[in-house]
Amino acid sequence: MSEPNKHFLGWDQPFLSTSAKWLVEHCLQDELGASNQVLILVSGQAIGKRLQSIFIHRAHKQGRAVELPWIGTPSQLFRNFIGTQKRIADPTTTLLATTAVLKGMEPNIIAPIVGPRRPADDNFIAWSGIARHVSEAIKTATGSGHSLDRTTWPERATTMLTDSAIKRFDVLQEVQSKIERVLKKDDLCIFESEQLQLLRSNQELDLGSIKRVVV
Repeated sequence: MSEPNKHFLGWDQPFLSTSAKWLVEHCLQDELGASNQVLILVSGQAIGKRLQSIFIHRAHKQGRAVELPWIGTPSQLFRNFIGTQKRIADPTTTLLATTAVLKGMEPNIIAPIVGPRRPADDNFIAWSGIARHVSEAIKTATGSGHSLDRTTWPERATTMLTDSAIKRFDVLQEVQSKIERVLKKDDLCIFESEQLQLLRSNQELDLGSIKRVVV
């Protein structure tokens, strides 16, 4: 893998429009049709849509047709690599599985993430709210290339944890394992777990015709 090249565009102009101008001049050879060799990663779908809009507006001003380069988020990119051989649970299914797992665990076990006052079993709104927080914790960890298993973290990170934080991460790890087992019964898997496997693998990802990745 080649070392990344860094380009500092400055902050004196609107960032996305400045980025689009730089991309056209340096990555797309002043054309908006070199989409099969350039991959652009953005931090969110809203930013990706805005960047596409800028490209289209630029092409319209120049009176040219436009074929956009691939623009997407890291999670969208990883979904392409996971392929079709594995069935990824959709967000609703994952949320329902997480809610069921949380409700089925002993109150003293999940107290570090639920609190001392466990919601009533029929309070779906409260349980689904907790389930969303669990899902966000999993996404945050895997997006950084780490699992919820704190024993796999760098030593510097583990020494910063308080006792209460240790308990929360241990519970979150147990919850995630139970969610995976529940979904596996229906031949489903969690996207974040599959993404983490790709991030941890030593193999290089096959980008096909892509010659340049811009973050």
